[in-house]
Amino acid sequence: MYRFRGATIRNILEFENKFKRGECSVIHLSINYRSAPEIIEFYNRWMKEYSETHFQWDQFRIDKTILPSSGESRKELTPRVMKIAGESTEQWHERIFRFIKMLSDDGYISNYNQVAFLFRSVAKKETQELANYLESKGIPVYSPRSKMFFEREEIMAAIGVLLAIFGDYSDELVDRPEEYLEMLTDYYDRCLDIAEQLMDDDEDLEDWVSYREDELDNLVGNTDYAFTQLLYQMFSFDYFRKIIDTDLSSGVADQRAIRNLAILTNVLAKYEANENVDVISDVKKDQIVSKLFETYFRFLFGSNHGGGGIEEYQDESEYAPSGCVSFMTVHQSKGMEFPIVITDSLYDRPTDDNQGVLEQVYDAYSHRKPFEPTDRIKFFDFWRRYYVAYSRAEELLILTTPIRTRGAWPMPGKMFKEAFNDLEDYYDHHYSFEEFDFKPVKASDLKQSYAFTSDISKYERCSVEYKMFRELGFSEIRVGSTLFGSLVHQTIEDIHDAILRDEVSSIPDNLETWFDNNYQGLVLSEHSYLAPKSRNAALKHVKNYFENSEDLWKNIRKAEVQLSYPMEDFILNGQVDMIKGKGDTVEIVDFKTGDRPEPGDESLINYEKQLQVYARLVEVKENVTVSKLKLYYPSDQENPIIEFEKNSQQIDSIIEEFTDVVHKIEKKEFNQRTTNYSVCRECDMRFYCNRIKPK
Repeated sequence: MYRFRGATIRNILEFENKFKRGECSVIHLSINYRSAPEIIEFYNRWMKEYSETHFQWDQFRIDKTILPSSGESRKELTPRVMKIAGESTEQWHERIFRFIKMLSDDGYISNYNQVAFLFRSVAKKETQELANYLESKGIPVYSPRSKMFFEREEIMAAIGVLLAIFGDYSDELVDRPEEYLEMLTDYYDRCLDIAEQLMDDDEDLEDWVSYREDELDNLVGNTDYAFTQLLYQMFSFDYFRKIIDTDLSSGVADQRAIRNLAILTNVLAKYEANENVDVISDVKKDQIVSKLFETYFRFLFGSNHGGGGIEEYQDESEYAPSGCVSFMTVHQSKGMEFPIVITDSLYDRPTDDNQGVLEQVYDAYSHRKPFEPTDRIKFFDFWRRYYVAYSRAEELLILTTPIRTRGAWPMPGKMFKEAFNDLEDYYDHHYSFEEFDFKPVKASDLKQSYAFTSDISKYERCSVEYKMFRELGFSEIRVGSTLFGSLVHQTIEDIHDAILRDEVSSIPDNLETWFDNNYQGLVLSEHSYLAPKSRNAALKHVKNYFENSEDLWKNIRKAEVQLSYPMEDFILNGQVDMIKGKGDTVEIVDFKTGDRPEPGDESLINYEKQLQVYARLVEVKENVTVSKLKLYYPSDQENPIIEFEKNSQQIDSIIEEFTDVVHKIEKKEFNQRTTNYSVCRECDMRFYCNRIKPK
């Protein structure tokens, strides 16, 4: 399966020989607890009988027969392994749809996610056509690796509106005659058609596009926005607003549009970072616009045949999202299981799969002789691939294909023909599934992790902001204040590391170098910059801390301590900047940028809650007693420290508060907007929330 990564079966077959006789015991794992007996029999035959016509395994496979668990019974009336064929692609589409619809309508399955389709590739045209057909008939398809991102309406609409803003450029672009641009210009033409329809339906959008187009046509100097910010401004108009309004408690298929827009913000932000684009200037406008649409998007767009494309959102913790049938590659399905598996790609055949490149590497750097006969490797890998596919099925396995007897790629292909012909076709018998009890897909029992700063605090500040940037992963553009704080924190961390290494004397000579290196790293990761005045202020904060707070850092015990506290249904994480003290009693210190708050300030109340909980986590992890909790404000030279006493009774109630917030997050309750307009001024969603008009 993973030969393309350099894997070889030799590691398994020769493992026992690496030990002296008697040192290594071989335990045969031959009982299968996943699949029904008839399915196990089928993939046993696949590995033995159906392979014999084409090649011999010889000693290059451990000879074994998989056995079902003793509690599994056989079906009397309906085979667990069958086929669905179609005399044409159209008939095949219809038969697949009718079969899945029958399973759902007759109550045999309770959720479409009990059905999984496995393919050699989900990016092939035939696979995408089947997915589109099923979706047109009301069966949602989850296929994040199908590379259909750029064909989704919401993406075409956003790109079309961007092109319309640069009207003169887009008019010339779609008429470009170069052959290498033909597919791209055709795509942009379709995007512009969608944008024109949206503007016909929404006068406000049309007015905004005209306003921006005139502004950019007559631009002198700089705008105060670039491409990503234009996209955020679009979110204030009806078509995009309805997408952003999506309820995240709905199924993944319903969330696809909003998650694709999140991906698009990251695509545009990465372009701006790569090209150092903060604003659009009259000097560089033509250059950055043409590079975006003719080079950057062309590279990402690719083709179904030549690579490229962008994958859509996929939740790694939920491999079979509720409400959708899954389309995935065989490689992607490894380690998974589904009640019903439908295996396609029966055109497939053994190929060398770029083995020439690996052979060159082996010849140049490996001193071992070849282990497997090179003329049979492609057969070994092919058979193992479809063994994995067939063994994903728990209750029902179906092989499916439209029949094609002519051409270079018949279906079923030569390798599948014998097995396919041995199976009964569902539509020849219209089998009943009354005997079957298709179990729900097993839910993930992984606990999610939540942190005070990035989760609890952000959600309480504004749940809409949390939804967009934390839950959905939209790219944040206005991150200046965050960048300032990160720069100060990272450089103070460098100071602490030097102190812990007993290298205090080296700090004055290295401090500004650390500061500059941290700044450059943050610029690359955050795609943002600080004005010289802000950078100088950040450096002043750091120097103030080192030069005036020796009493604080001279007894430092640990710095940047990662904390974790398992709750009943989630994990609470945190990080404390400093633990100081000697013996079994310590103090914890957290550094805060910005101005020192006044007593009773809401931010100060929240910071105390954070430290109280951190005290509990530190005591559990370090087996110490925390005596005092301190906040340190480097901006305040005279009185930088705010001190709290630990309150054990208060900690329990605070953890209950945090738990309530986590439960709201997990229920996807993201409707509460902040009433603090100063928060909105720094938020990219301010246009969507109508806190500011996009002009």
